[in-house]
Parts: sequence; structure tokens; C-alpha cells
Amino acid sequence: VVVVVVVAAATAAAAAVAAAATAASSPGSAPEFRAVVLTAGFWPSYPRVDGLHFPMAMLQQMERYKKFYLAQYNGRRLNWSHTLTTCTVRGAFSGGGGKSVRKELSLSLFQTLVLLQFNPTTAGDSVVTKTMKELKEGTGISPDANLLATVKSLGMGKIKVLLRKRREGAEGTGADAFDFRINEALAKHKQFRLKLNAVQLKETNEDVTKTNERVMKDRQYVIDAT
Repeated sequence: VVVVVVVAAATAAAAAVAAAATAASSPGSAPEFRAVVLTAGFWPSYPRVDGLHFPMAMLQQMERYKKFYLAQYNGRRLNWSHTLTTCTVRGAFSGGGGKSVRKELSLSLFQTLVLLQFNPTTAGDSVVTKTMKELKEGTGISPDANLLATVKSLGMGKIKVLLRKRREGAEGTGADAFDFRINEALAKHKQFRLKLNAVQLKETNEDVTKTNERVMKDRQYVIDAT
């Protein structure tokens, strides 16, 4: 997991920080974690994302790194930039005949949180299906447009990791009328490492205005500091 962190320095004249740290435990006990630290004054502002439901192992790694960093640099504040986070996920897909095939997926954080919802809770569970409501509750991704774009990137791109099936008795044609499940046929894909692109949301006029206001505000701080 590569997590991007934007740091607010104690003084505006602080130099840019480019640091990386890896926290890896023994195989099978915790995911590999790498944080890339950027100084806020030298990078564009990114929308803050709150309320995500992280796996416990990832939360522990993030908290461990936060304590380590703040102990090294007194007076700074870390803000996690989850929209820039990337993850490498290894999964086993049924290849038929009781044999599973492993694949390595390069995903965004949102894509990762969605796919983790399809992990069987106990050994021997049948195929896990999820509705959009269940995915929203399980991941904490909001607004709904972000979740919809993430599900589309997993099920409507060149590489289809998710399949959908219209739920019996469901009304309408939106995503809420479908159940989603893992595409086990991915086991037949020739490549071992697969990279999935995220669907880019179209910016509205309001989004453009807010972005320009944030950029001008950030520039004002830099001008004041000089």
C-alpha cells in the first residue's frame, strides 16, 4: 500500500519534504506499507476524504507511521490524501476444477475497499454478492457518485473484476437494481499483474470554481510567506 501524506509544516519557510518509509511485518501478518510525504505549500490542494472504513491492518500501519513521523518532526501536522493512495492486492480466482489462480491487481484505494467487501467471511462460503447499499455501508465511500464511479471502473473497463446481475423484482435501471459479485473468469486472463484505471468524474462548473478558489488561497499563503 502506497499512501500519500500532505504535511503542514510548522513554519511556512520550511523546505519541501520528500520522504518514504516502509513498515513491513512477517508474511501473512500485515500488509506492506509505504508512505510518501509531501509539503502542502509545494503541491496542489486535494479534497479531503473522511469516513472511509479501512481494514484494521491498514489502520494500524497508518497510526504506527503517524507516531513515528511526528516523533521525528515536532510541530507538523499530517493529512492523509486518500485520493492519491494506491494499493497492490493479491487475490485468488477460481479457475474451475477446484483450482484457484492468483492474480496481482494494481488499484486505487477506493477500488481496494470495494473489492475487500467480497472476501468470504468464513472458509467454504459460496459466492459473495453485494448491493450498492451494502458497498456504501461497508466502505464508507461518499458521495454516491464516487462509489458509482469506483464500481464502474471495476466492472465496465477493459478488465472486468466485478460482474452485475439484475436483482429479481428490482425497479429502475440504476446501479441500485443490481447485485455485484467477483468475476471468477479473471483467472483465465493471461497476465499475472493487472492494472485497473479509475473512472474520472466530470467536473461541474461548481467544482471548477471551488478548485480555482483553493488554488488561489494556497498561492496567497505562499506569497504571504515570501
